[in-house]
Formats: sequence, C-alpha cells, structure tokens
Amino acid sequence: MESESATLKTDSNQTRRMVGQVLSRLRRVAGLTQADVAASLKYSAARMSRLESGEADATAEEISQILATIDTPSAREFGDYLSQPWAELSQPPFEHPNRSDLWRADLILRRISALLTEPDLKNAFVEQVKLYQAEVRRASEFLTSTSPKSGFHWEHWRRQDHGDLFAGRPSVARRAGARWTGEPRPANGA
Repeated sequence: MESESATLKTDSNQTRRMVGQVLSRLRRVAGLTQADVAASLKYSAARMSRLESGEADATAEEISQILATIDTPSAREFGDYLSQPWAELSQPPFEHPNRSDLWRADLILRRISALLTEPDLKNAFVEQVKLYQAEVRRASEFLTSTSPKSGFHWEHWRRQDHGDLFAGRPSVARRAGARWTGEPRPANGA
C-alpha cells in the first residue's frame, strides 16, 4: 500500500473499531496470531490488542505495516479500500457485498458532476445528464440497501445482464447504451 493511506482518519471510535475488527479478521484468516504480527513489527502484543479492539489510534503507516505483514489479497484490498477518496457517495463498510459497484458508481458520479460544470453544455443535454445522474444515484441507493440477509443476490442479477443503467424517466426505461462501468455497450449486445 502506498503512502496514499496517510489520509486515513481514525479519529472516531466507530472508525477505530471498524478498522480494528477488519484487521483482526484478516489476521485470523491469514492464520496469524496477534503475537506473530506484533513480533514482526516490533510492537507489543498489548499494542496489537488495543489496535484491533479500537481502543488505540492507529496511524496510516501502522495500518499499512500491519496489512503488509498479513500480506493476503484481502489485506491488500482493505488497504485499497482505506485509501479510496469517496466523494459522491458515503463509503460503505468494507464487507458490503456491493462495495466495488458502489465505488464505480462514485467514480461515475464524479465524472457526471465534472461534466455538468462545463460552461458550453447545451441545456437539453444538461437535462439528460441530470436524469442519468439521478438514475445512478437511485441505483446506488438500491445497492447500498442490499445485503446478503435481504435475499437479493446481486451476482445472479448481474449475470442476467441487468447491470445496464437507463436514461430518461424510469417508466420509459430506455437503454442508455452504457454499462455500469461507463464503457460503451458493444453493438451485438454481448
């Protein structure tokens, strides 16, 4: 993880607890004990315990070192998650089943916001862009509200090719021709 993680703020109790719980889970899944990680980083076992319980503040550098010691794909993914600068949407929990889709939605909404600031944009186009922006926000709210407990199976839904967004009024549901990622839809519909 790069020094980008230096922007991490662990100043709230809730954030400290969340980071600590995820670090603890990642460490256990990797088959490491608190003592293993502490010894590798020259921390005391008590320090590791306080970090994982959220009782102590952790610097971005400490978190980065702990994740590097755990060294699993999930640990790297958590490091990336911590350094993501969410701008348009609230950052979902790391374990949220639609987190990566919500991140893509945040990036799309940023691009839309930037487009709407263009002074040469024609009024009719602005209205269509605003409708698209509203649809992305609506889809994001839906994705935010879904969880494994809700019975909604996002992967099944996506495999059925419902990952497209729609432009215009929802009742009209005209295909926008753009996938969730913002990439052009192939002409053959694949």
